Amino acid sequence: MNVACRNHSFRFEARLKPISKNQLKRVRNLGRKKGRRESGLFLVEGVRLCEAMIESEWPAEMLLVTPAARSDSRVEELLSTAASTCKVLECADSDMQAVTDVVRSQGLLGIARWEELEPDVFFGGTWKLVLALEAVRDPGNVGTILRAADWFGAEALLLGEGCAELQNPKVVRSSAGSLFHVPCLQNAALSEALTRLRESGHRICGAALEGTPVKPGWHGAHDVLVLGNETQGLTERVRAYVDEVVRIPGRGRAESLNVAMAAVALLALARG
Repeated sequence: MNVACRNHSFRFEARLKPISKNQLKRVRNLGRKKGRRESGLFLVEGVRLCEAMIESEWPAEMLLVTPAARSDSRVEELLSTAASTCKVLECADSDMQAVTDVVRSQGLLGIARWEELEPDVFFGGTWKLVLALEAVRDPGNVGTILRAADWFGAEALLLGEGCAELQNPKVVRSSAGSLFHVPCLQNAALSEALTRLRESGHRICGAALEGTPVKPGWHGAHDVLVLGNETQGLTERVRAYVDEVVRIPGRGRAESLNVAMAAVALLALARG
């Protein structure tokens, strides 16, 4: 399925049913963690993210669109593609703005069902490079790390307890669609998870300022790169499971990089 190929003369002529007040209330509840947890649904905001959701065949429940957004041929084509697999409803601009926390909505909102990856499937994978996060709480950082993992070819992401929830709208937006591409396991007990990965042949590398500077191409055959909390870094508890501590070589006077920047740099160096 490729909705990225545009036919700008295309028109989606279907008459859309307006969203009901009860449906709108349920969508609004997805802006809260409790609402997402209870329903198993989450929000996918904007044209590109909705395209990524449909292209990846992620289970979509609904697309919500404003009349103004339907004037865009790109949106029209996406609606036509999605109409056979999920509901497509129309809503007013004011209602769309009420259910999203972005300043200027693009007039298109997806509602998707969360599919949690089973631990046995995750640990049964023959991953060459896994990113693991310890208590990375900022949603923007988690989403950016997920996007970097996708770009540089890290094959899986492991989120320990205390990390920002993957279904958080800010994580979804910051991932720029990579949420739908990279296998993720969240709320994992890192000590147990790292033990299982080591037993399956992975080397565990932890990022810290006092580590050994990495060189281009530092990544081995099967590695796990562990990144710590934004302010505290890796805890001693997690360090006990690390085989090697590494750091990014620097030349300037900055004290450090934030965790998302560090992930990007280490992944880029891993690929040489």
